[in-house]
Amino acid sequence: MADRIVLHVGPHKTGSTALQHMFATNRRVLARYGIHYPITGLDGAAHQDVARACWGKDSSLLLDLANEMAEHDTVFISSELISALDMKGLKRLRSAFGETRVEIIYVIRRLPNLLASHWRELIKHGQKLSFEEYLENAVVDTGRPNLVPPLPMLHLDRLCRFFGSDTLRILCYDARNSEVENYGQDFVDDIFGIGHEDVFRTKQLNTTAQDWQVELGRHMNILGNTTLNYPQRLNLRKKLFERIADDMLDWMPGFAAQYDAAVPITLSDQTDWIAQEQEAVAQTYGSHFVDPVESYLAPTEQQIRQLPLGMLSPQLRSDISFLFNELAANLDPFPPTG
Repeated sequence: MADRIVLHVGPHKTGSTALQHMFATNRRVLARYGIHYPITGLDGAAHQDVARACWGKDSSLLLDLANEMAEHDTVFISSELISALDMKGLKRLRSAFGETRVEIIYVIRRLPNLLASHWRELIKHGQKLSFEEYLENAVVDTGRPNLVPPLPMLHLDRLCRFFGSDTLRILCYDARNSEVENYGQDFVDDIFGIGHEDVFRTKQLNTTAQDWQVELGRHMNILGNTTLNYPQRLNLRKKLFERIADDMLDWMPGFAAQYDAAVPITLSDQTDWIAQEQEAVAQTYGSHFVDPVESYLAPTEQQIRQLPLGMLSPQLRSDISFLFNELAANLDPFPPTG
């Protein structure tokens, strides 16, 4: 078994995709510093299959991972799905690592920004949840962890229970993401102390859409055909945003104007349950922050507007359904997911 395992657990919407792409494409550079980024468990650039194995879908993969890790001194694993593992899954992961000391790297983000970004991402992945329904999942166990808002106290408490609080380091996304290119360089230097090589620069990879476009995508999820598989649904949202950028249809400005006139839902650091969550994190885990705790507690606000389906005219519903069918008709039955 390796002498040191560094586990980057995300969570979602904290720059993980850009970091993982950087790690995967620079495995040889990391190896020069004695850091091994395993092949076992990779799904694209991230070790998502390691987390899935901990949910019991392929426990043999964990044995394969242990065999690969045995040949290296320092092993680095990255998967934002690990932060969402329940107690049973984390116990299985801890057992797979034997007696080797595990270091946990958790990237925290101001909650109003994190929740808004995570909800938008779920819509791009084909979900139909309104923002209010999404927030309700923060306090209700739906049995669907992929739809639960990524609240840090739950994650940190569970991780520390199995790996120990002395293994935890917390990086603040908001403190270090002013320059996207430097994000990866700073991350690698803070965790491994190996400087600022140019290969560790990062770039934004996820598609950024305007808020009204995300809401249009949500209504496409509601009104569209549900027979598409997951990769197709994800690819459909990508094609929607590309279509809007290339050729906005004549009814879209009206949709955007109606969206802009809707009353927003406001989340801020002063929202009661958000303030309580962030303060609890600061009090309980403040000593584990690599960045100043104040960078996490700084004032911030997000506004999300919603257009209930009943507010859309029959013609607008028809236009959205027609666009969905047009885009869906040209989808690859099995598009790549990487």
